[in-house]
Amino acid sequence: MALSMRGTTSCPICGKVIEAGDDTVLFAQFVMNESDELFPFSDSACHSTCFQNHPLGPALVVAFEAYVNRTGPGRRHCAVCGDEIMDPDDYLLIGYLGEPTKSRLAGFNFTHLHRSHIPLWSEAERFLGLAKEVLASGGWKGPQLPNLIEAIEAAER
Repeated sequence: MALSMRGTTSCPICGKVIEAGDDTVLFAQFVMNESDELFPFSDSACHSTCFQNHPLGPALVVAFEAYVNRTGPGRRHCAVCGDEIMDPDDYLLIGYLGEPTKSRLAGFNFTHLHRSHIPLWSEAERFLGLAKEVLASGGWKGPQLPNLIEAIEAAER
């Protein structure tokens, strides 16, 4: 979850410092694509009124609720075997890749995998193909997607 230091943290919407007594909304870091319109809210604290009045507020609520409902303890089930993933060293999460009507990768949002099962994942080649297309088209900014591609390709070897 975002850290909010009263008197220091600025609201990404209005730019003003969040003061003691201000009602706030905090979001975990969950948007992976730095070019996604929701990225500025990922890992942020906002004034509640700023957030409620922002045109992207409803979309952010939907995306963040999906994150909360599909990740965390008891929700990490491998897409290959269906078992809950308990070993953090054998875990790969494909996080929030985009809004379903805007991103071809969104069908993979919150996919959980045992790293050891990646070679068995029937969707690996489709994911890699789409991910590489998104990168080539300039539709992605930041290291997260290249890191996922690298992790999946390394596991397939």
